[in-house]
Amino acid sequence: MSDRYIDDQEILKQTITVGTHFFRVNNPNPKTINVITQFANQYRHLGPSAKRNPDGRIVYEVKARFFRTIPLKNEFRFHIEQLDGLLTAFEAAGIGPSDIEIIDKQYTTAPEVKITIKDGWILRDYQLDVKAFILNKDISPSKSRLASLPTGTGKTVIAICTAAELNCAIGIPVPAGYSEKWKGDVLEQLNLSEEDVYMVNSRAKLIKAVKLAEEGTRYKVYIFNQETLASFYKEYETAYFKGFEEHFGVHPEDIFEKLGIGVTIIDETHEAINMVFGMFAYTNVPLVI
Repeated sequence: MSDRYIDDQEILKQTITVGTHFFRVNNPNPKTINVITQFANQYRHLGPSAKRNPDGRIVYEVKARFFRTIPLKNEFRFHIEQLDGLLTAFEAAGIGPSDIEIIDKQYTTAPEVKITIKDGWILRDYQLDVKAFILNKDISPSKSRLASLPTGTGKTVIAICTAAELNCAIGIPVPAGYSEKWKGDVLEQLNLSEEDVYMVNSRAKLIKAVKLAEEGTRYKVYIFNQETLASFYKEYETAYFKGFEEHFGVHPEDIFEKLGIGVTIIDETHEAINMVFGMFAYTNVPLVI
């Protein structure tokens, strides 16, 4: 059951819920909120606005926030890599394990799905090195791997071939303008038919995907418009009515687990970095490439 709608006794309980790529703080008291606010200030990115002070000086405004504040749910969301920093800030303020409970909600094992690479798609030596880096769990405990290569060196090929070796369903959140390209790339490189690929490019298609999964129909590849996911998360953050999860059939941080996705590939992150961070604030999946 979601912890969004809880009784009066539970609402006093402060919790940190940890996913694979996010964590959230729920029901913080005023002291805890003060620490979180001070900690979060370092993740506000300022930039010049069109306004000017009376003396002509530039007025700066917040251009991006690499955290999420959800007042309606008394909830703060961060990337998992920010957890140690916040826990250190809590400790310095005298907030310890007896004051706030940590709940492990990491989704680390996806259902097995057999996906094979078509003949002829053989990675070059430097591409094999990148694949080995992505799959090497000993490099870092992080469940994200960032691959940065020059244009034309095969980032898409590496990502698809690597994801296929994990034997699980693949999720690909990309800007809307790239979704058809990724569908074509997936069908070109993997032994899949169009019926194996589900395009999540609207609110209705997202709801349908969840309903189909509940009925036992899952797909091998899901290609998400990043804008659709962002709207989904925004609706959760601003929903003031009971029944949000009943309507969508899933809590936002459980969407990948509900669909059986074990790895996500995020492309063109530089085009909408704040939107991508918004996805990470809800991402609970064994691996992100």
